[in-house]
Amino acid sequence: MKILIVGGTRFIGKNLVSELVKKDVEFVLTSRRINPDVPNSQQIICDREEFNKSKGRKQKFDLIVDFNGYNAGQFYDFNLRASESKYFFVSTAWIDRPINGTRTYDSRPLTKTFFNSIETNYIKAKKEAEDKVVENYGHNAVILRLPIVLGIDDHHKRLDYTIYRITNSNKYTMPNNGDNILETILVNDVSKIMLKLILNLDTDIPKHLNFKPPQKTTYLNYVRQISSFLQKDIEFVDIEVDAFTKNLGKVAACDPFWRESESYATGENAFQITNSQPTNIRDILPYLLKSNLINAVQHEAFSQERTYFARN
Repeated sequence: MKILIVGGTRFIGKNLVSELVKKDVEFVLTSRRINPDVPNSQQIICDREEFNKSKGRKQKFDLIVDFNGYNAGQFYDFNLRASESKYFFVSTAWIDRPINGTRTYDSRPLTKTFFNSIETNYIKAKKEAEDKVVENYGHNAVILRLPIVLGIDDHHKRLDYTIYRITNSNKYTMPNNGDNILETILVNDVSKIMLKLILNLDTDIPKHLNFKPPQKTTYLNYVRQISSFLQKDIEFVDIEVDAFTKNLGKVAACDPFWRESESYATGENAFQITNSQPTNIRDILPYLLKSNLINAVQHEAFSQERTYFARN
C-alpha cells in the first residue's frame, strides 16, 4: 500500500504519520513545510496547487488523505492507483450544525452554534470542497467530518488555554450555565480511527463518516472533569451570551467551547464502524501539563477575564 498525505506536518496529520510509521506503512508527504519527525520519508515541499509540477505528479497511490483542502478551486487530480483506491477528504462537522440562530436573553442552553463571518465562509467553502471531491473521485471519495479536535501539539492551543484559565484563577466565566453540548474529540482517537480505516481499505467504507463521540457531555461537565483532575476548586460564573461577547470579547474569541452545540451528524459514525472507544480526557492531561503554554492572544483574553472579575 502506498499513501499520499496532503498536509502531514501539523497536529492531526502529524499524529497520523506517527501511527503509519509504527505500522510500517509506505507514505509520501506533500506540504509547504517539512515534517522533521520523519526525515527518511519522501517529502514533496510545495503548495498543493503546484503538486502537478512536482516529482510526485507521476506517482500513483492506493490512498490519498487530504488534510488541507479548503476550497473547491484547490483540487488537482492526484493519481489513484486502481478503481478500488480511496480519497479521504478531511472536512468539518460544523457543516452539520444549525448555525447563526437568534440569540436569546434568557438562560436557556444554546441550541445553535454562532459563527462569525470568517467561520461561515469557511463552512461554505468546505461544503463546496466536499462536493468537488465527490465530483472528481466519485465512489472513491470518503468524507471525514471532524468536530473540534483537541490534544497534544494543537497549534491553536485550545485545551491549553482552558487548563491555563483553571490553574491560574479561582473563577471561570460560563455562558448560559455551560449547558451546551460538546462534541470534541482527541487527536489520538482521530488518528487511530483513520489508521483502522487505512488498514482495512478493502472493506466497504461509507462515503460520509462523522466523528461524533459516543457519549454526550456539557461544557460545564467537561471543565469540571479537568478541574477535578487538577484538584482545583473553581467557581463557575454564569453570564448571558450577549453580555459575554460584549464585555469579554477576547475571551469569547479564544474559548472554543461556549458556542458548540449538538450536530445532526450526517453519515455513519466512525467510532461505531471501527469499534473504537474515545480516550478519557484525564489520560492526556499529564502530557499537556508539561508545557501548558498559551499564545499572546490567549494571554490578553486571560487578563481581560481577570479584570472583569476584579470589577464585578
